[in-house]
Amino acid sequence: MKHIIKLKERIREFRHLLDLLKYDKENKIEVVYNSVNTFLNKEEYPIDYCLFMEEIGELEISYLGEGILLRIEKPIDLIDDQSEDDSYLDLQWDQKRKIFNKYDEDNLVLSKDVKIISKDYNGYLYGFSKESDEKIYNFIFEEKFGNLFKLNFFDWLQKYTFTILHDFGVGNYTNVNK
Repeated sequence: MKHIIKLKERIREFRHLLDLLKYDKENKIEVVYNSVNTFLNKEEYPIDYCLFMEEIGELEISYLGEGILLRIEKPIDLIDDQSEDDSYLDLQWDQKRKIFNKYDEDNLVLSKDVKIISKDYNGYLYGFSKESDEKIYNFIFEEKFGNLFKLNFFDWLQKYTFTILHDFGVGNYTNVNK
């Protein structure tokens, strides 16, 4: 229980960061988010993702003139795509074919078992997968970016967000969530 309270505090601090970005007229970052309290099979996703969706929800971080840097949505099936028509995660068949059929030698992830939740400005996908005997999904992503593949969803999101803010020269927001 203490872990969940601490995690909620971290997520709320991250939301505060997003609000600072949203209202900072000096940068060219746009932030939009809408909380999502329910989604299909919510109980099968890690607690950090579920709490994130409740506290922040679907999130879009954009850079003026460059487009969407990162988009987080409710999970969609990679193969049997039932996403809404306006979903940023809408994928063409050639993208689906090459994704996630080889995660690494020890952890084979098949496309049919993948739920996509995010796509970044480079077109890389992020999501969850589980083997048939597992009860909870594991966070995975298409390409290993440093050592991020060892992180859970929320740790990845924080690190990734701070990295893109740095890459786009947007203020020093990395101290907000320590």
